Amino acid sequence: MPRKEIVLQWHEVLMEYINRPNATFALRFYNAAKKTEYGQLRRGFLNRTDKGCSFFYTDNFHAAYYLKMALDNYVPTVDELVDAYNARKFPARFGPDTKEERELSAMPNGKNPGFTTAGYKIAHIHDVGKKYSVEGCNLSLKDIVEEYFPRGDRNEWHKKEDFNDSYFVRDFIANDAEKKYLIAEFLRFVHPFNYFLMPRMIGKKIWASWSYPDFCKDAAEYEPLLQFVENKFAGIYGEAYEEFLDLIMSDRKDFSGSDELILKISYGMNLTNTDEGTSSNPTEPIDPTEKMRLAVLKEFLYNSYTSFRKLEIKVMGIESPVRGGGFKSKAIVNSYGAVIKDKGILVRLSFEEAMRSVNENLRETLEKYKFYLKK
Repeated sequence: MPRKEIVLQWHEVLMEYINRPNATFALRFYNAAKKTEYGQLRRGFLNRTDKGCSFFYTDNFHAAYYLKMALDNYVPTVDELVDAYNARKFPARFGPDTKEERELSAMPNGKNPGFTTAGYKIAHIHDVGKKYSVEGCNLSLKDIVEEYFPRGDRNEWHKKEDFNDSYFVRDFIANDAEKKYLIAEFLRFVHPFNYFLMPRMIGKKIWASWSYPDFCKDAAEYEPLLQFVENKFAGIYGEAYEEFLDLIMSDRKDFSGSDELILKISYGMNLTNTDEGTSSNPTEPIDPTEKMRLAVLKEFLYNSYTSFRKLEIKVMGIESPVRGGGFKSKAIVNSYGAVIKDKGILVRLSFEEAMRSVNENLRETLEKYKFYLKK
């Protein structure tokens, strides 16, 4: 967790930044597509509004740069942040991209800050993609983006000359009311008030000492934990945190549990810090339990004809009844970010192509365990 004084300095910078007329906002959308639909991707695509502000589309990796700066005790001035975005020097993201994106992307790809390869993910307290409270209604980010910041056709981006450089940009007609959505999403996305680092979990069951067992996709999305962290952050950051909440179009989370929150979660072993573009060292032994789990995932990704019951019988070596079977293997597969449409994907696509087309959670898994999963 970054130091309190650093996070509060970041708050001051961001509060001034969002009110700058020439601010650039990162919008976490249009960031995943099948190989046949790469033309629908918009990561790094820059949009300049007639009001002076700009925005670009990206994925969850963009927030990692803010956390890295905060952990490194670095806080830019507002002018430096504005200039970094407007000069297109602030990376939109890191990791694999596609030819279709490189053709029109104005915002650069950057280096991996190292959280994912070290076995961590960024857990957002207020979901960037859901529950924007607008006039008594809860809107998803999808509702907002499709209404106000649509994907558009690729031919809407035109080349602009900038001194010795050129880049593509779309001229975007906006109204003053739309900026509040950009601000709410941007602050949820990048503000250090709204996330913490969480080890990527292996299991699906999360047990809290003060409540009944809950079924949850990921510990980083476990609502009692998010409520607990927000309650702590509100106590640490005080009025500044309340100011942040007023701008993100979200209701305050109700924390009704005990301060003695204990989560009993099984995590993978041998998580190592690695350089960009690498994953866990293949020469190191892997935990036997995780080795079995990865074998289940590998079979799922390489076999289009398998089923969850077959995975349990052939890979896990357990009984799998016709009625009620398959749930254990499905939980394993889902815990790594894979869903049913990913079955057999590494037969249909190369490993690198698959990394560009799957969701962020599975992409992180493929990057982290590529020495074990890549044939």
